[in-house]
Amino acid sequence: MRKSLSFLLFGSFALTVACSSDPAGLPGPDGSGGSGDPGSGGAGPGAGGDAPGAGGDQTAGGGESGGGPNNGIGGGASGGDGSGGVPPIGGGGGGGTSAGGSPSGGAPGGTGGGGTTIPGGRFSCPPGSENLTPTLGTATLVPGTMPEMPGNSNSIVEGPVWREGKLYFSQMRDYGPLNPSRLMVYDGTTFSELIPIVVDPENPQMALSHAGTNGLALGGDGKLYGASHLVGGIVSFDLSANPPASTTVIAQFEGNRLNSPNDLAIRSDGTIYFSDPDWQCMGGECPQTKNRVYSYSGGTLKEIPTDHMKPNGVSLSPDEAWLYVTGDGTMVRYPVMGDSVGTPEPFGNITGGDGMAIDCAGNIYVAANGFLQVLSKEGTPLGSITALGQATNAAFGGPDSKTLYITVMQPAGIYRVDVGVPGFPY
Repeated sequence: MRKSLSFLLFGSFALTVACSSDPAGLPGPDGSGGSGDPGSGGAGPGAGGDAPGAGGDQTAGGGESGGGPNNGIGGGASGGDGSGGVPPIGGGGGGGTSAGGSPSGGAPGGTGGGGTTIPGGRFSCPPGSENLTPTLGTATLVPGTMPEMPGNSNSIVEGPVWREGKLYFSQMRDYGPLNPSRLMVYDGTTFSELIPIVVDPENPQMALSHAGTNGLALGGDGKLYGASHLVGGIVSFDLSANPPASTTVIAQFEGNRLNSPNDLAIRSDGTIYFSDPDWQCMGGECPQTKNRVYSYSGGTLKEIPTDHMKPNGVSLSPDEAWLYVTGDGTMVRYPVMGDSVGTPEPFGNITGGDGMAIDCAGNIYVAANGFLQVLSKEGTPLGSITALGQATNAAFGGPDSKTLYITVMQPAGIYRVDVGVPGFPY
């Protein structure tokens, strides 16, 4: 995310931080040309419309296909292979607003598609996906071998995020100060360390450096955002750098660092919601007197009241009308009201929830009691998904965004299952 330039305290519940820019980009104006295969999704002017479309520029949404050559006259090709563009490089938008003419001037991509347009966009559910019903079952271990942790220790896998055909996640050592973590990436066959845990050779219990992340999220600017127990705040990672360069976005409340931020969700306008329990407090001493949920918007950090002694998972509904929070108590949802939230209400009768995933039909996949419990958008139980190990979190990915990737511990690993409904990449 961004470097914090100054910290000014305002009252008991707000902290203002001057940042270089909003962490999430905005979607492009007007509709782009119809999507096709992975190279499509709409280019700039003349791609099924008279302005750059939601498909993004040529690095996010593809190249010149998806629109006719003469300012959109004749329109773009309709979605190829039923994919609407391979996520997360953007599915196709509708026809152009003026030059595209008829609806054939850039038809939407196939119902199996949709995806995030990065940079400058968000995940977009394909038309009709809101009416799909998930298929639940048993997940299987992904191919490949995850590198051993330093000291061959047990570990906790967390925070999956699907971005540009790869799965990013955190892996924490399950002992020692701060549970040091490394930032990992999986490309479908191979696991790689992006930010490793470096230990003191004379004292392997002591980590000299590490990524420090738990939950991860994807910003509209294309950066990876992390809940960091290392800095006690929210950080961002520029994945174009090798190793990824990290920047602290926020790390204080009421003059003290936060406890150990755990999970986060980013709204389309850049608002960040995150939980801050005390699982990995610095040296076992927590700077904050309470474990809280926060919102961060426009440089201001605000507390969101919660009854959870240890708030954990944080997620948003597809329409961003509801904020879901899990933890040691009963799962709740808050109505989102501008830059604040309303009164929480119990949701789904789930206790002890961890991370969550959301599909395009609004169903919620909650890691709780060892497996994923699946709820409808109304909170009705739909069933469960099991994996070998204790589920900690989940995210959607794969070429059609219908593959649910599940992070587990005891033993640590990543599992996957096709549920037949596209969903959000974190």
